[in-house]
Parts: sequence; structure tokens; C-alpha cells
Amino acid sequence: MIRFQRQLLIYFLFLVLMGCVSGTVKKTESPSVAEAQKVSATGPKARIVVAQFVNNTAGYEAQMSRAMLQVQAAMPDTNALMAYQGKMMEYQATLMQYQARLNEVGTKKAGPPPKAPKYPKASTSPYMKTISDPVAGGVRDMIINSLFNSNRFIVLERQTINEISWEQEFSHTSRVGSKTKIPIGHIESAELMLIGSLNTLEAKKSGGNIGGIISSVLSEAAGLGSDNESLDTDASWESATTAMEIRLVDTRTSRIVAATTVEGTSTNIGFGATKYSTNAGALPKSFSMYHNTPVEDALRKMVDKAVIFLVSKIPANYFHQTD
Repeated sequence: MIRFQRQLLIYFLFLVLMGCVSGTVKKTESPSVAEAQKVSATGPKARIVVAQFVNNTAGYEAQMSRAMLQVQAAMPDTNALMAYQGKMMEYQATLMQYQARLNEVGTKKAGPPPKAPKYPKASTSPYMKTISDPVAGGVRDMIINSLFNSNRFIVLERQTINEISWEQEFSHTSRVGSKTKIPIGHIESAELMLIGSLNTLEAKKSGGNIGGIISSVLSEAAGLGSDNESLDTDASWESATTAMEIRLVDTRTSRIVAATTVEGTSTNIGFGATKYSTNAGALPKSFSMYHNTPVEDALRKMVDKAVIFLVSKIPANYFHQTD
């Protein structure tokens, strides 16, 4: 009898501890492609974009890595550079023709020399600030996925708006058949803009704390990883803490209509895998080393809390009223 009671007690404690594992599985209500296309742009759902999302976590290594990434982000995008190179080739050919004419007829008859194309400037779009940091971009991607999967918003893409615009313009060139031309003038504007910053991402492995775990992610992205850097995902992760600030802006008036701090914490007690929410989608590549660890769980919980907060604050018919 005593042995049975001990076994029952152990089993009970096992169930209690299993309940301490952070996170729960949530079934997503993500709309299908057809459903997403059918939603009226002036219907009950608010149109939202996730704009600036920056990484404000502490740590000298993280700050140095971010500085390098921001320098890279200050360079023009690939499309602008390719266009510039094409113009430069045309300019050089024209310049050679001008110099030949100059030698032949002289300055007065040759006329003014051709003007060199200007080197493209970096994008001034606020959405490019996310691209400069893979960690901030990873959290931003999770938020976008979770907003869309909540089926409460019309979520607009802005990070690749240059590519979208280019494709629309390209479809109207002579290289594209008339049957596949993309109508221009249908991109939707946002009524709400979400701005955020990641302030905390720390974790603990067995054997000690790893403060500012974000440094290793940034260093790897910037190519600063060292041989002494420990990115072994097989090690035992014990706990993780994440936190971010978010604020929601009404684009009509630029008023902040909601703001909060959301946190995510997770503890792995070693009794099996943690269950994660599916609302935020697949873990971004920048966090792939933390798959199935408390870090992933804490990130997902933080993102879920953020979206739950936004859903609770935004009325079903937030916009679309006629003044």
C-alpha cells in the first residue's frame, strides 16, 4: 500500500511539473488565400502594418554587431545598385563617343559633356531599419505571422514593398505579355502602424547564465563568431526571458492609441518537450539555433501576448467610419 501511495505521489508530481512547462498549443484561425483576398479593404477589419522594429538589447558585443549591420543597411539596395551599374555603362559609352567627337570637332562644336549618373542613396523607408538587424527582423516576422493568423486584421506587407513595386512596373514593360500585366494603383494604405523594440532576450543554460543571448545571434549574422563562442543547441537550456515594448499609432492623426510592455518567460524542467503556440508560424532563421528550447517558447509567448493585447484594444470596427 505504501509503495502504491509513493508511486501515486510521484505520478502526481510528474503531472504537476509537466503543467509547469511553459506554453500551450493554440489552433490557428489563419484565413485561406481565397478568404484573405475576399476581405473588403473598407470592411470591418483594420488595415495594419508592422513598421519599425528595433533591437535595443544591452551588451557591448550586440551593440558592435548592430553598428556593423547598420552600416551595411546604409548601402543602397540591390535593385538600385543594378540600375546604377546599367546607367554607368550607358554613360561610359556616351562619354567615349563624346571624347572622340571632342577630338574631332573641338569644344565648341562638341557641346557639353554627358552627365554622370548619381550614386543611389540608401532607402529612407522606416521599414529598412528592421532589415538592418536580423534579430529584430525575426521578431517582426513572428508578429506579422501572428497578426495574420489571428484573422482579426488586414495585414499589409511593407518590408518588400520595393520588390512589389518593381514587379508591378516590370509587368507593364514590353517584355511581359498583356495577359499577365499587374493592375497598378491597388496597393492598400494602413490605418494602424505597429512600432516596437526588443529590450530583453536572455537565457540560462545548465552551468551558468548567458546574459544578452542576442549577441551570439547578431555576431553570427555579422560574421563575427569566434571559435570560443558556444552555440551548441544540444546543451541543456533551463530558462529564458524576453521582453519588448510596442505601441500602436493611428496613421490618420499620428496619435498613439495603445502601448504596453509584453514579456515571455519559459522554464524547461526536463520532463519532455515544451508545447508551442503555432500562431507565430515557423521560427525565423535568425533564431533557428534555439528551436525547441525555452528561448523559442519565451519568444512565442511574448508575441502571443502582444497580439492578444492588440486584439483586446482595437474595436471590431476601428476605422471605416465616415467623418
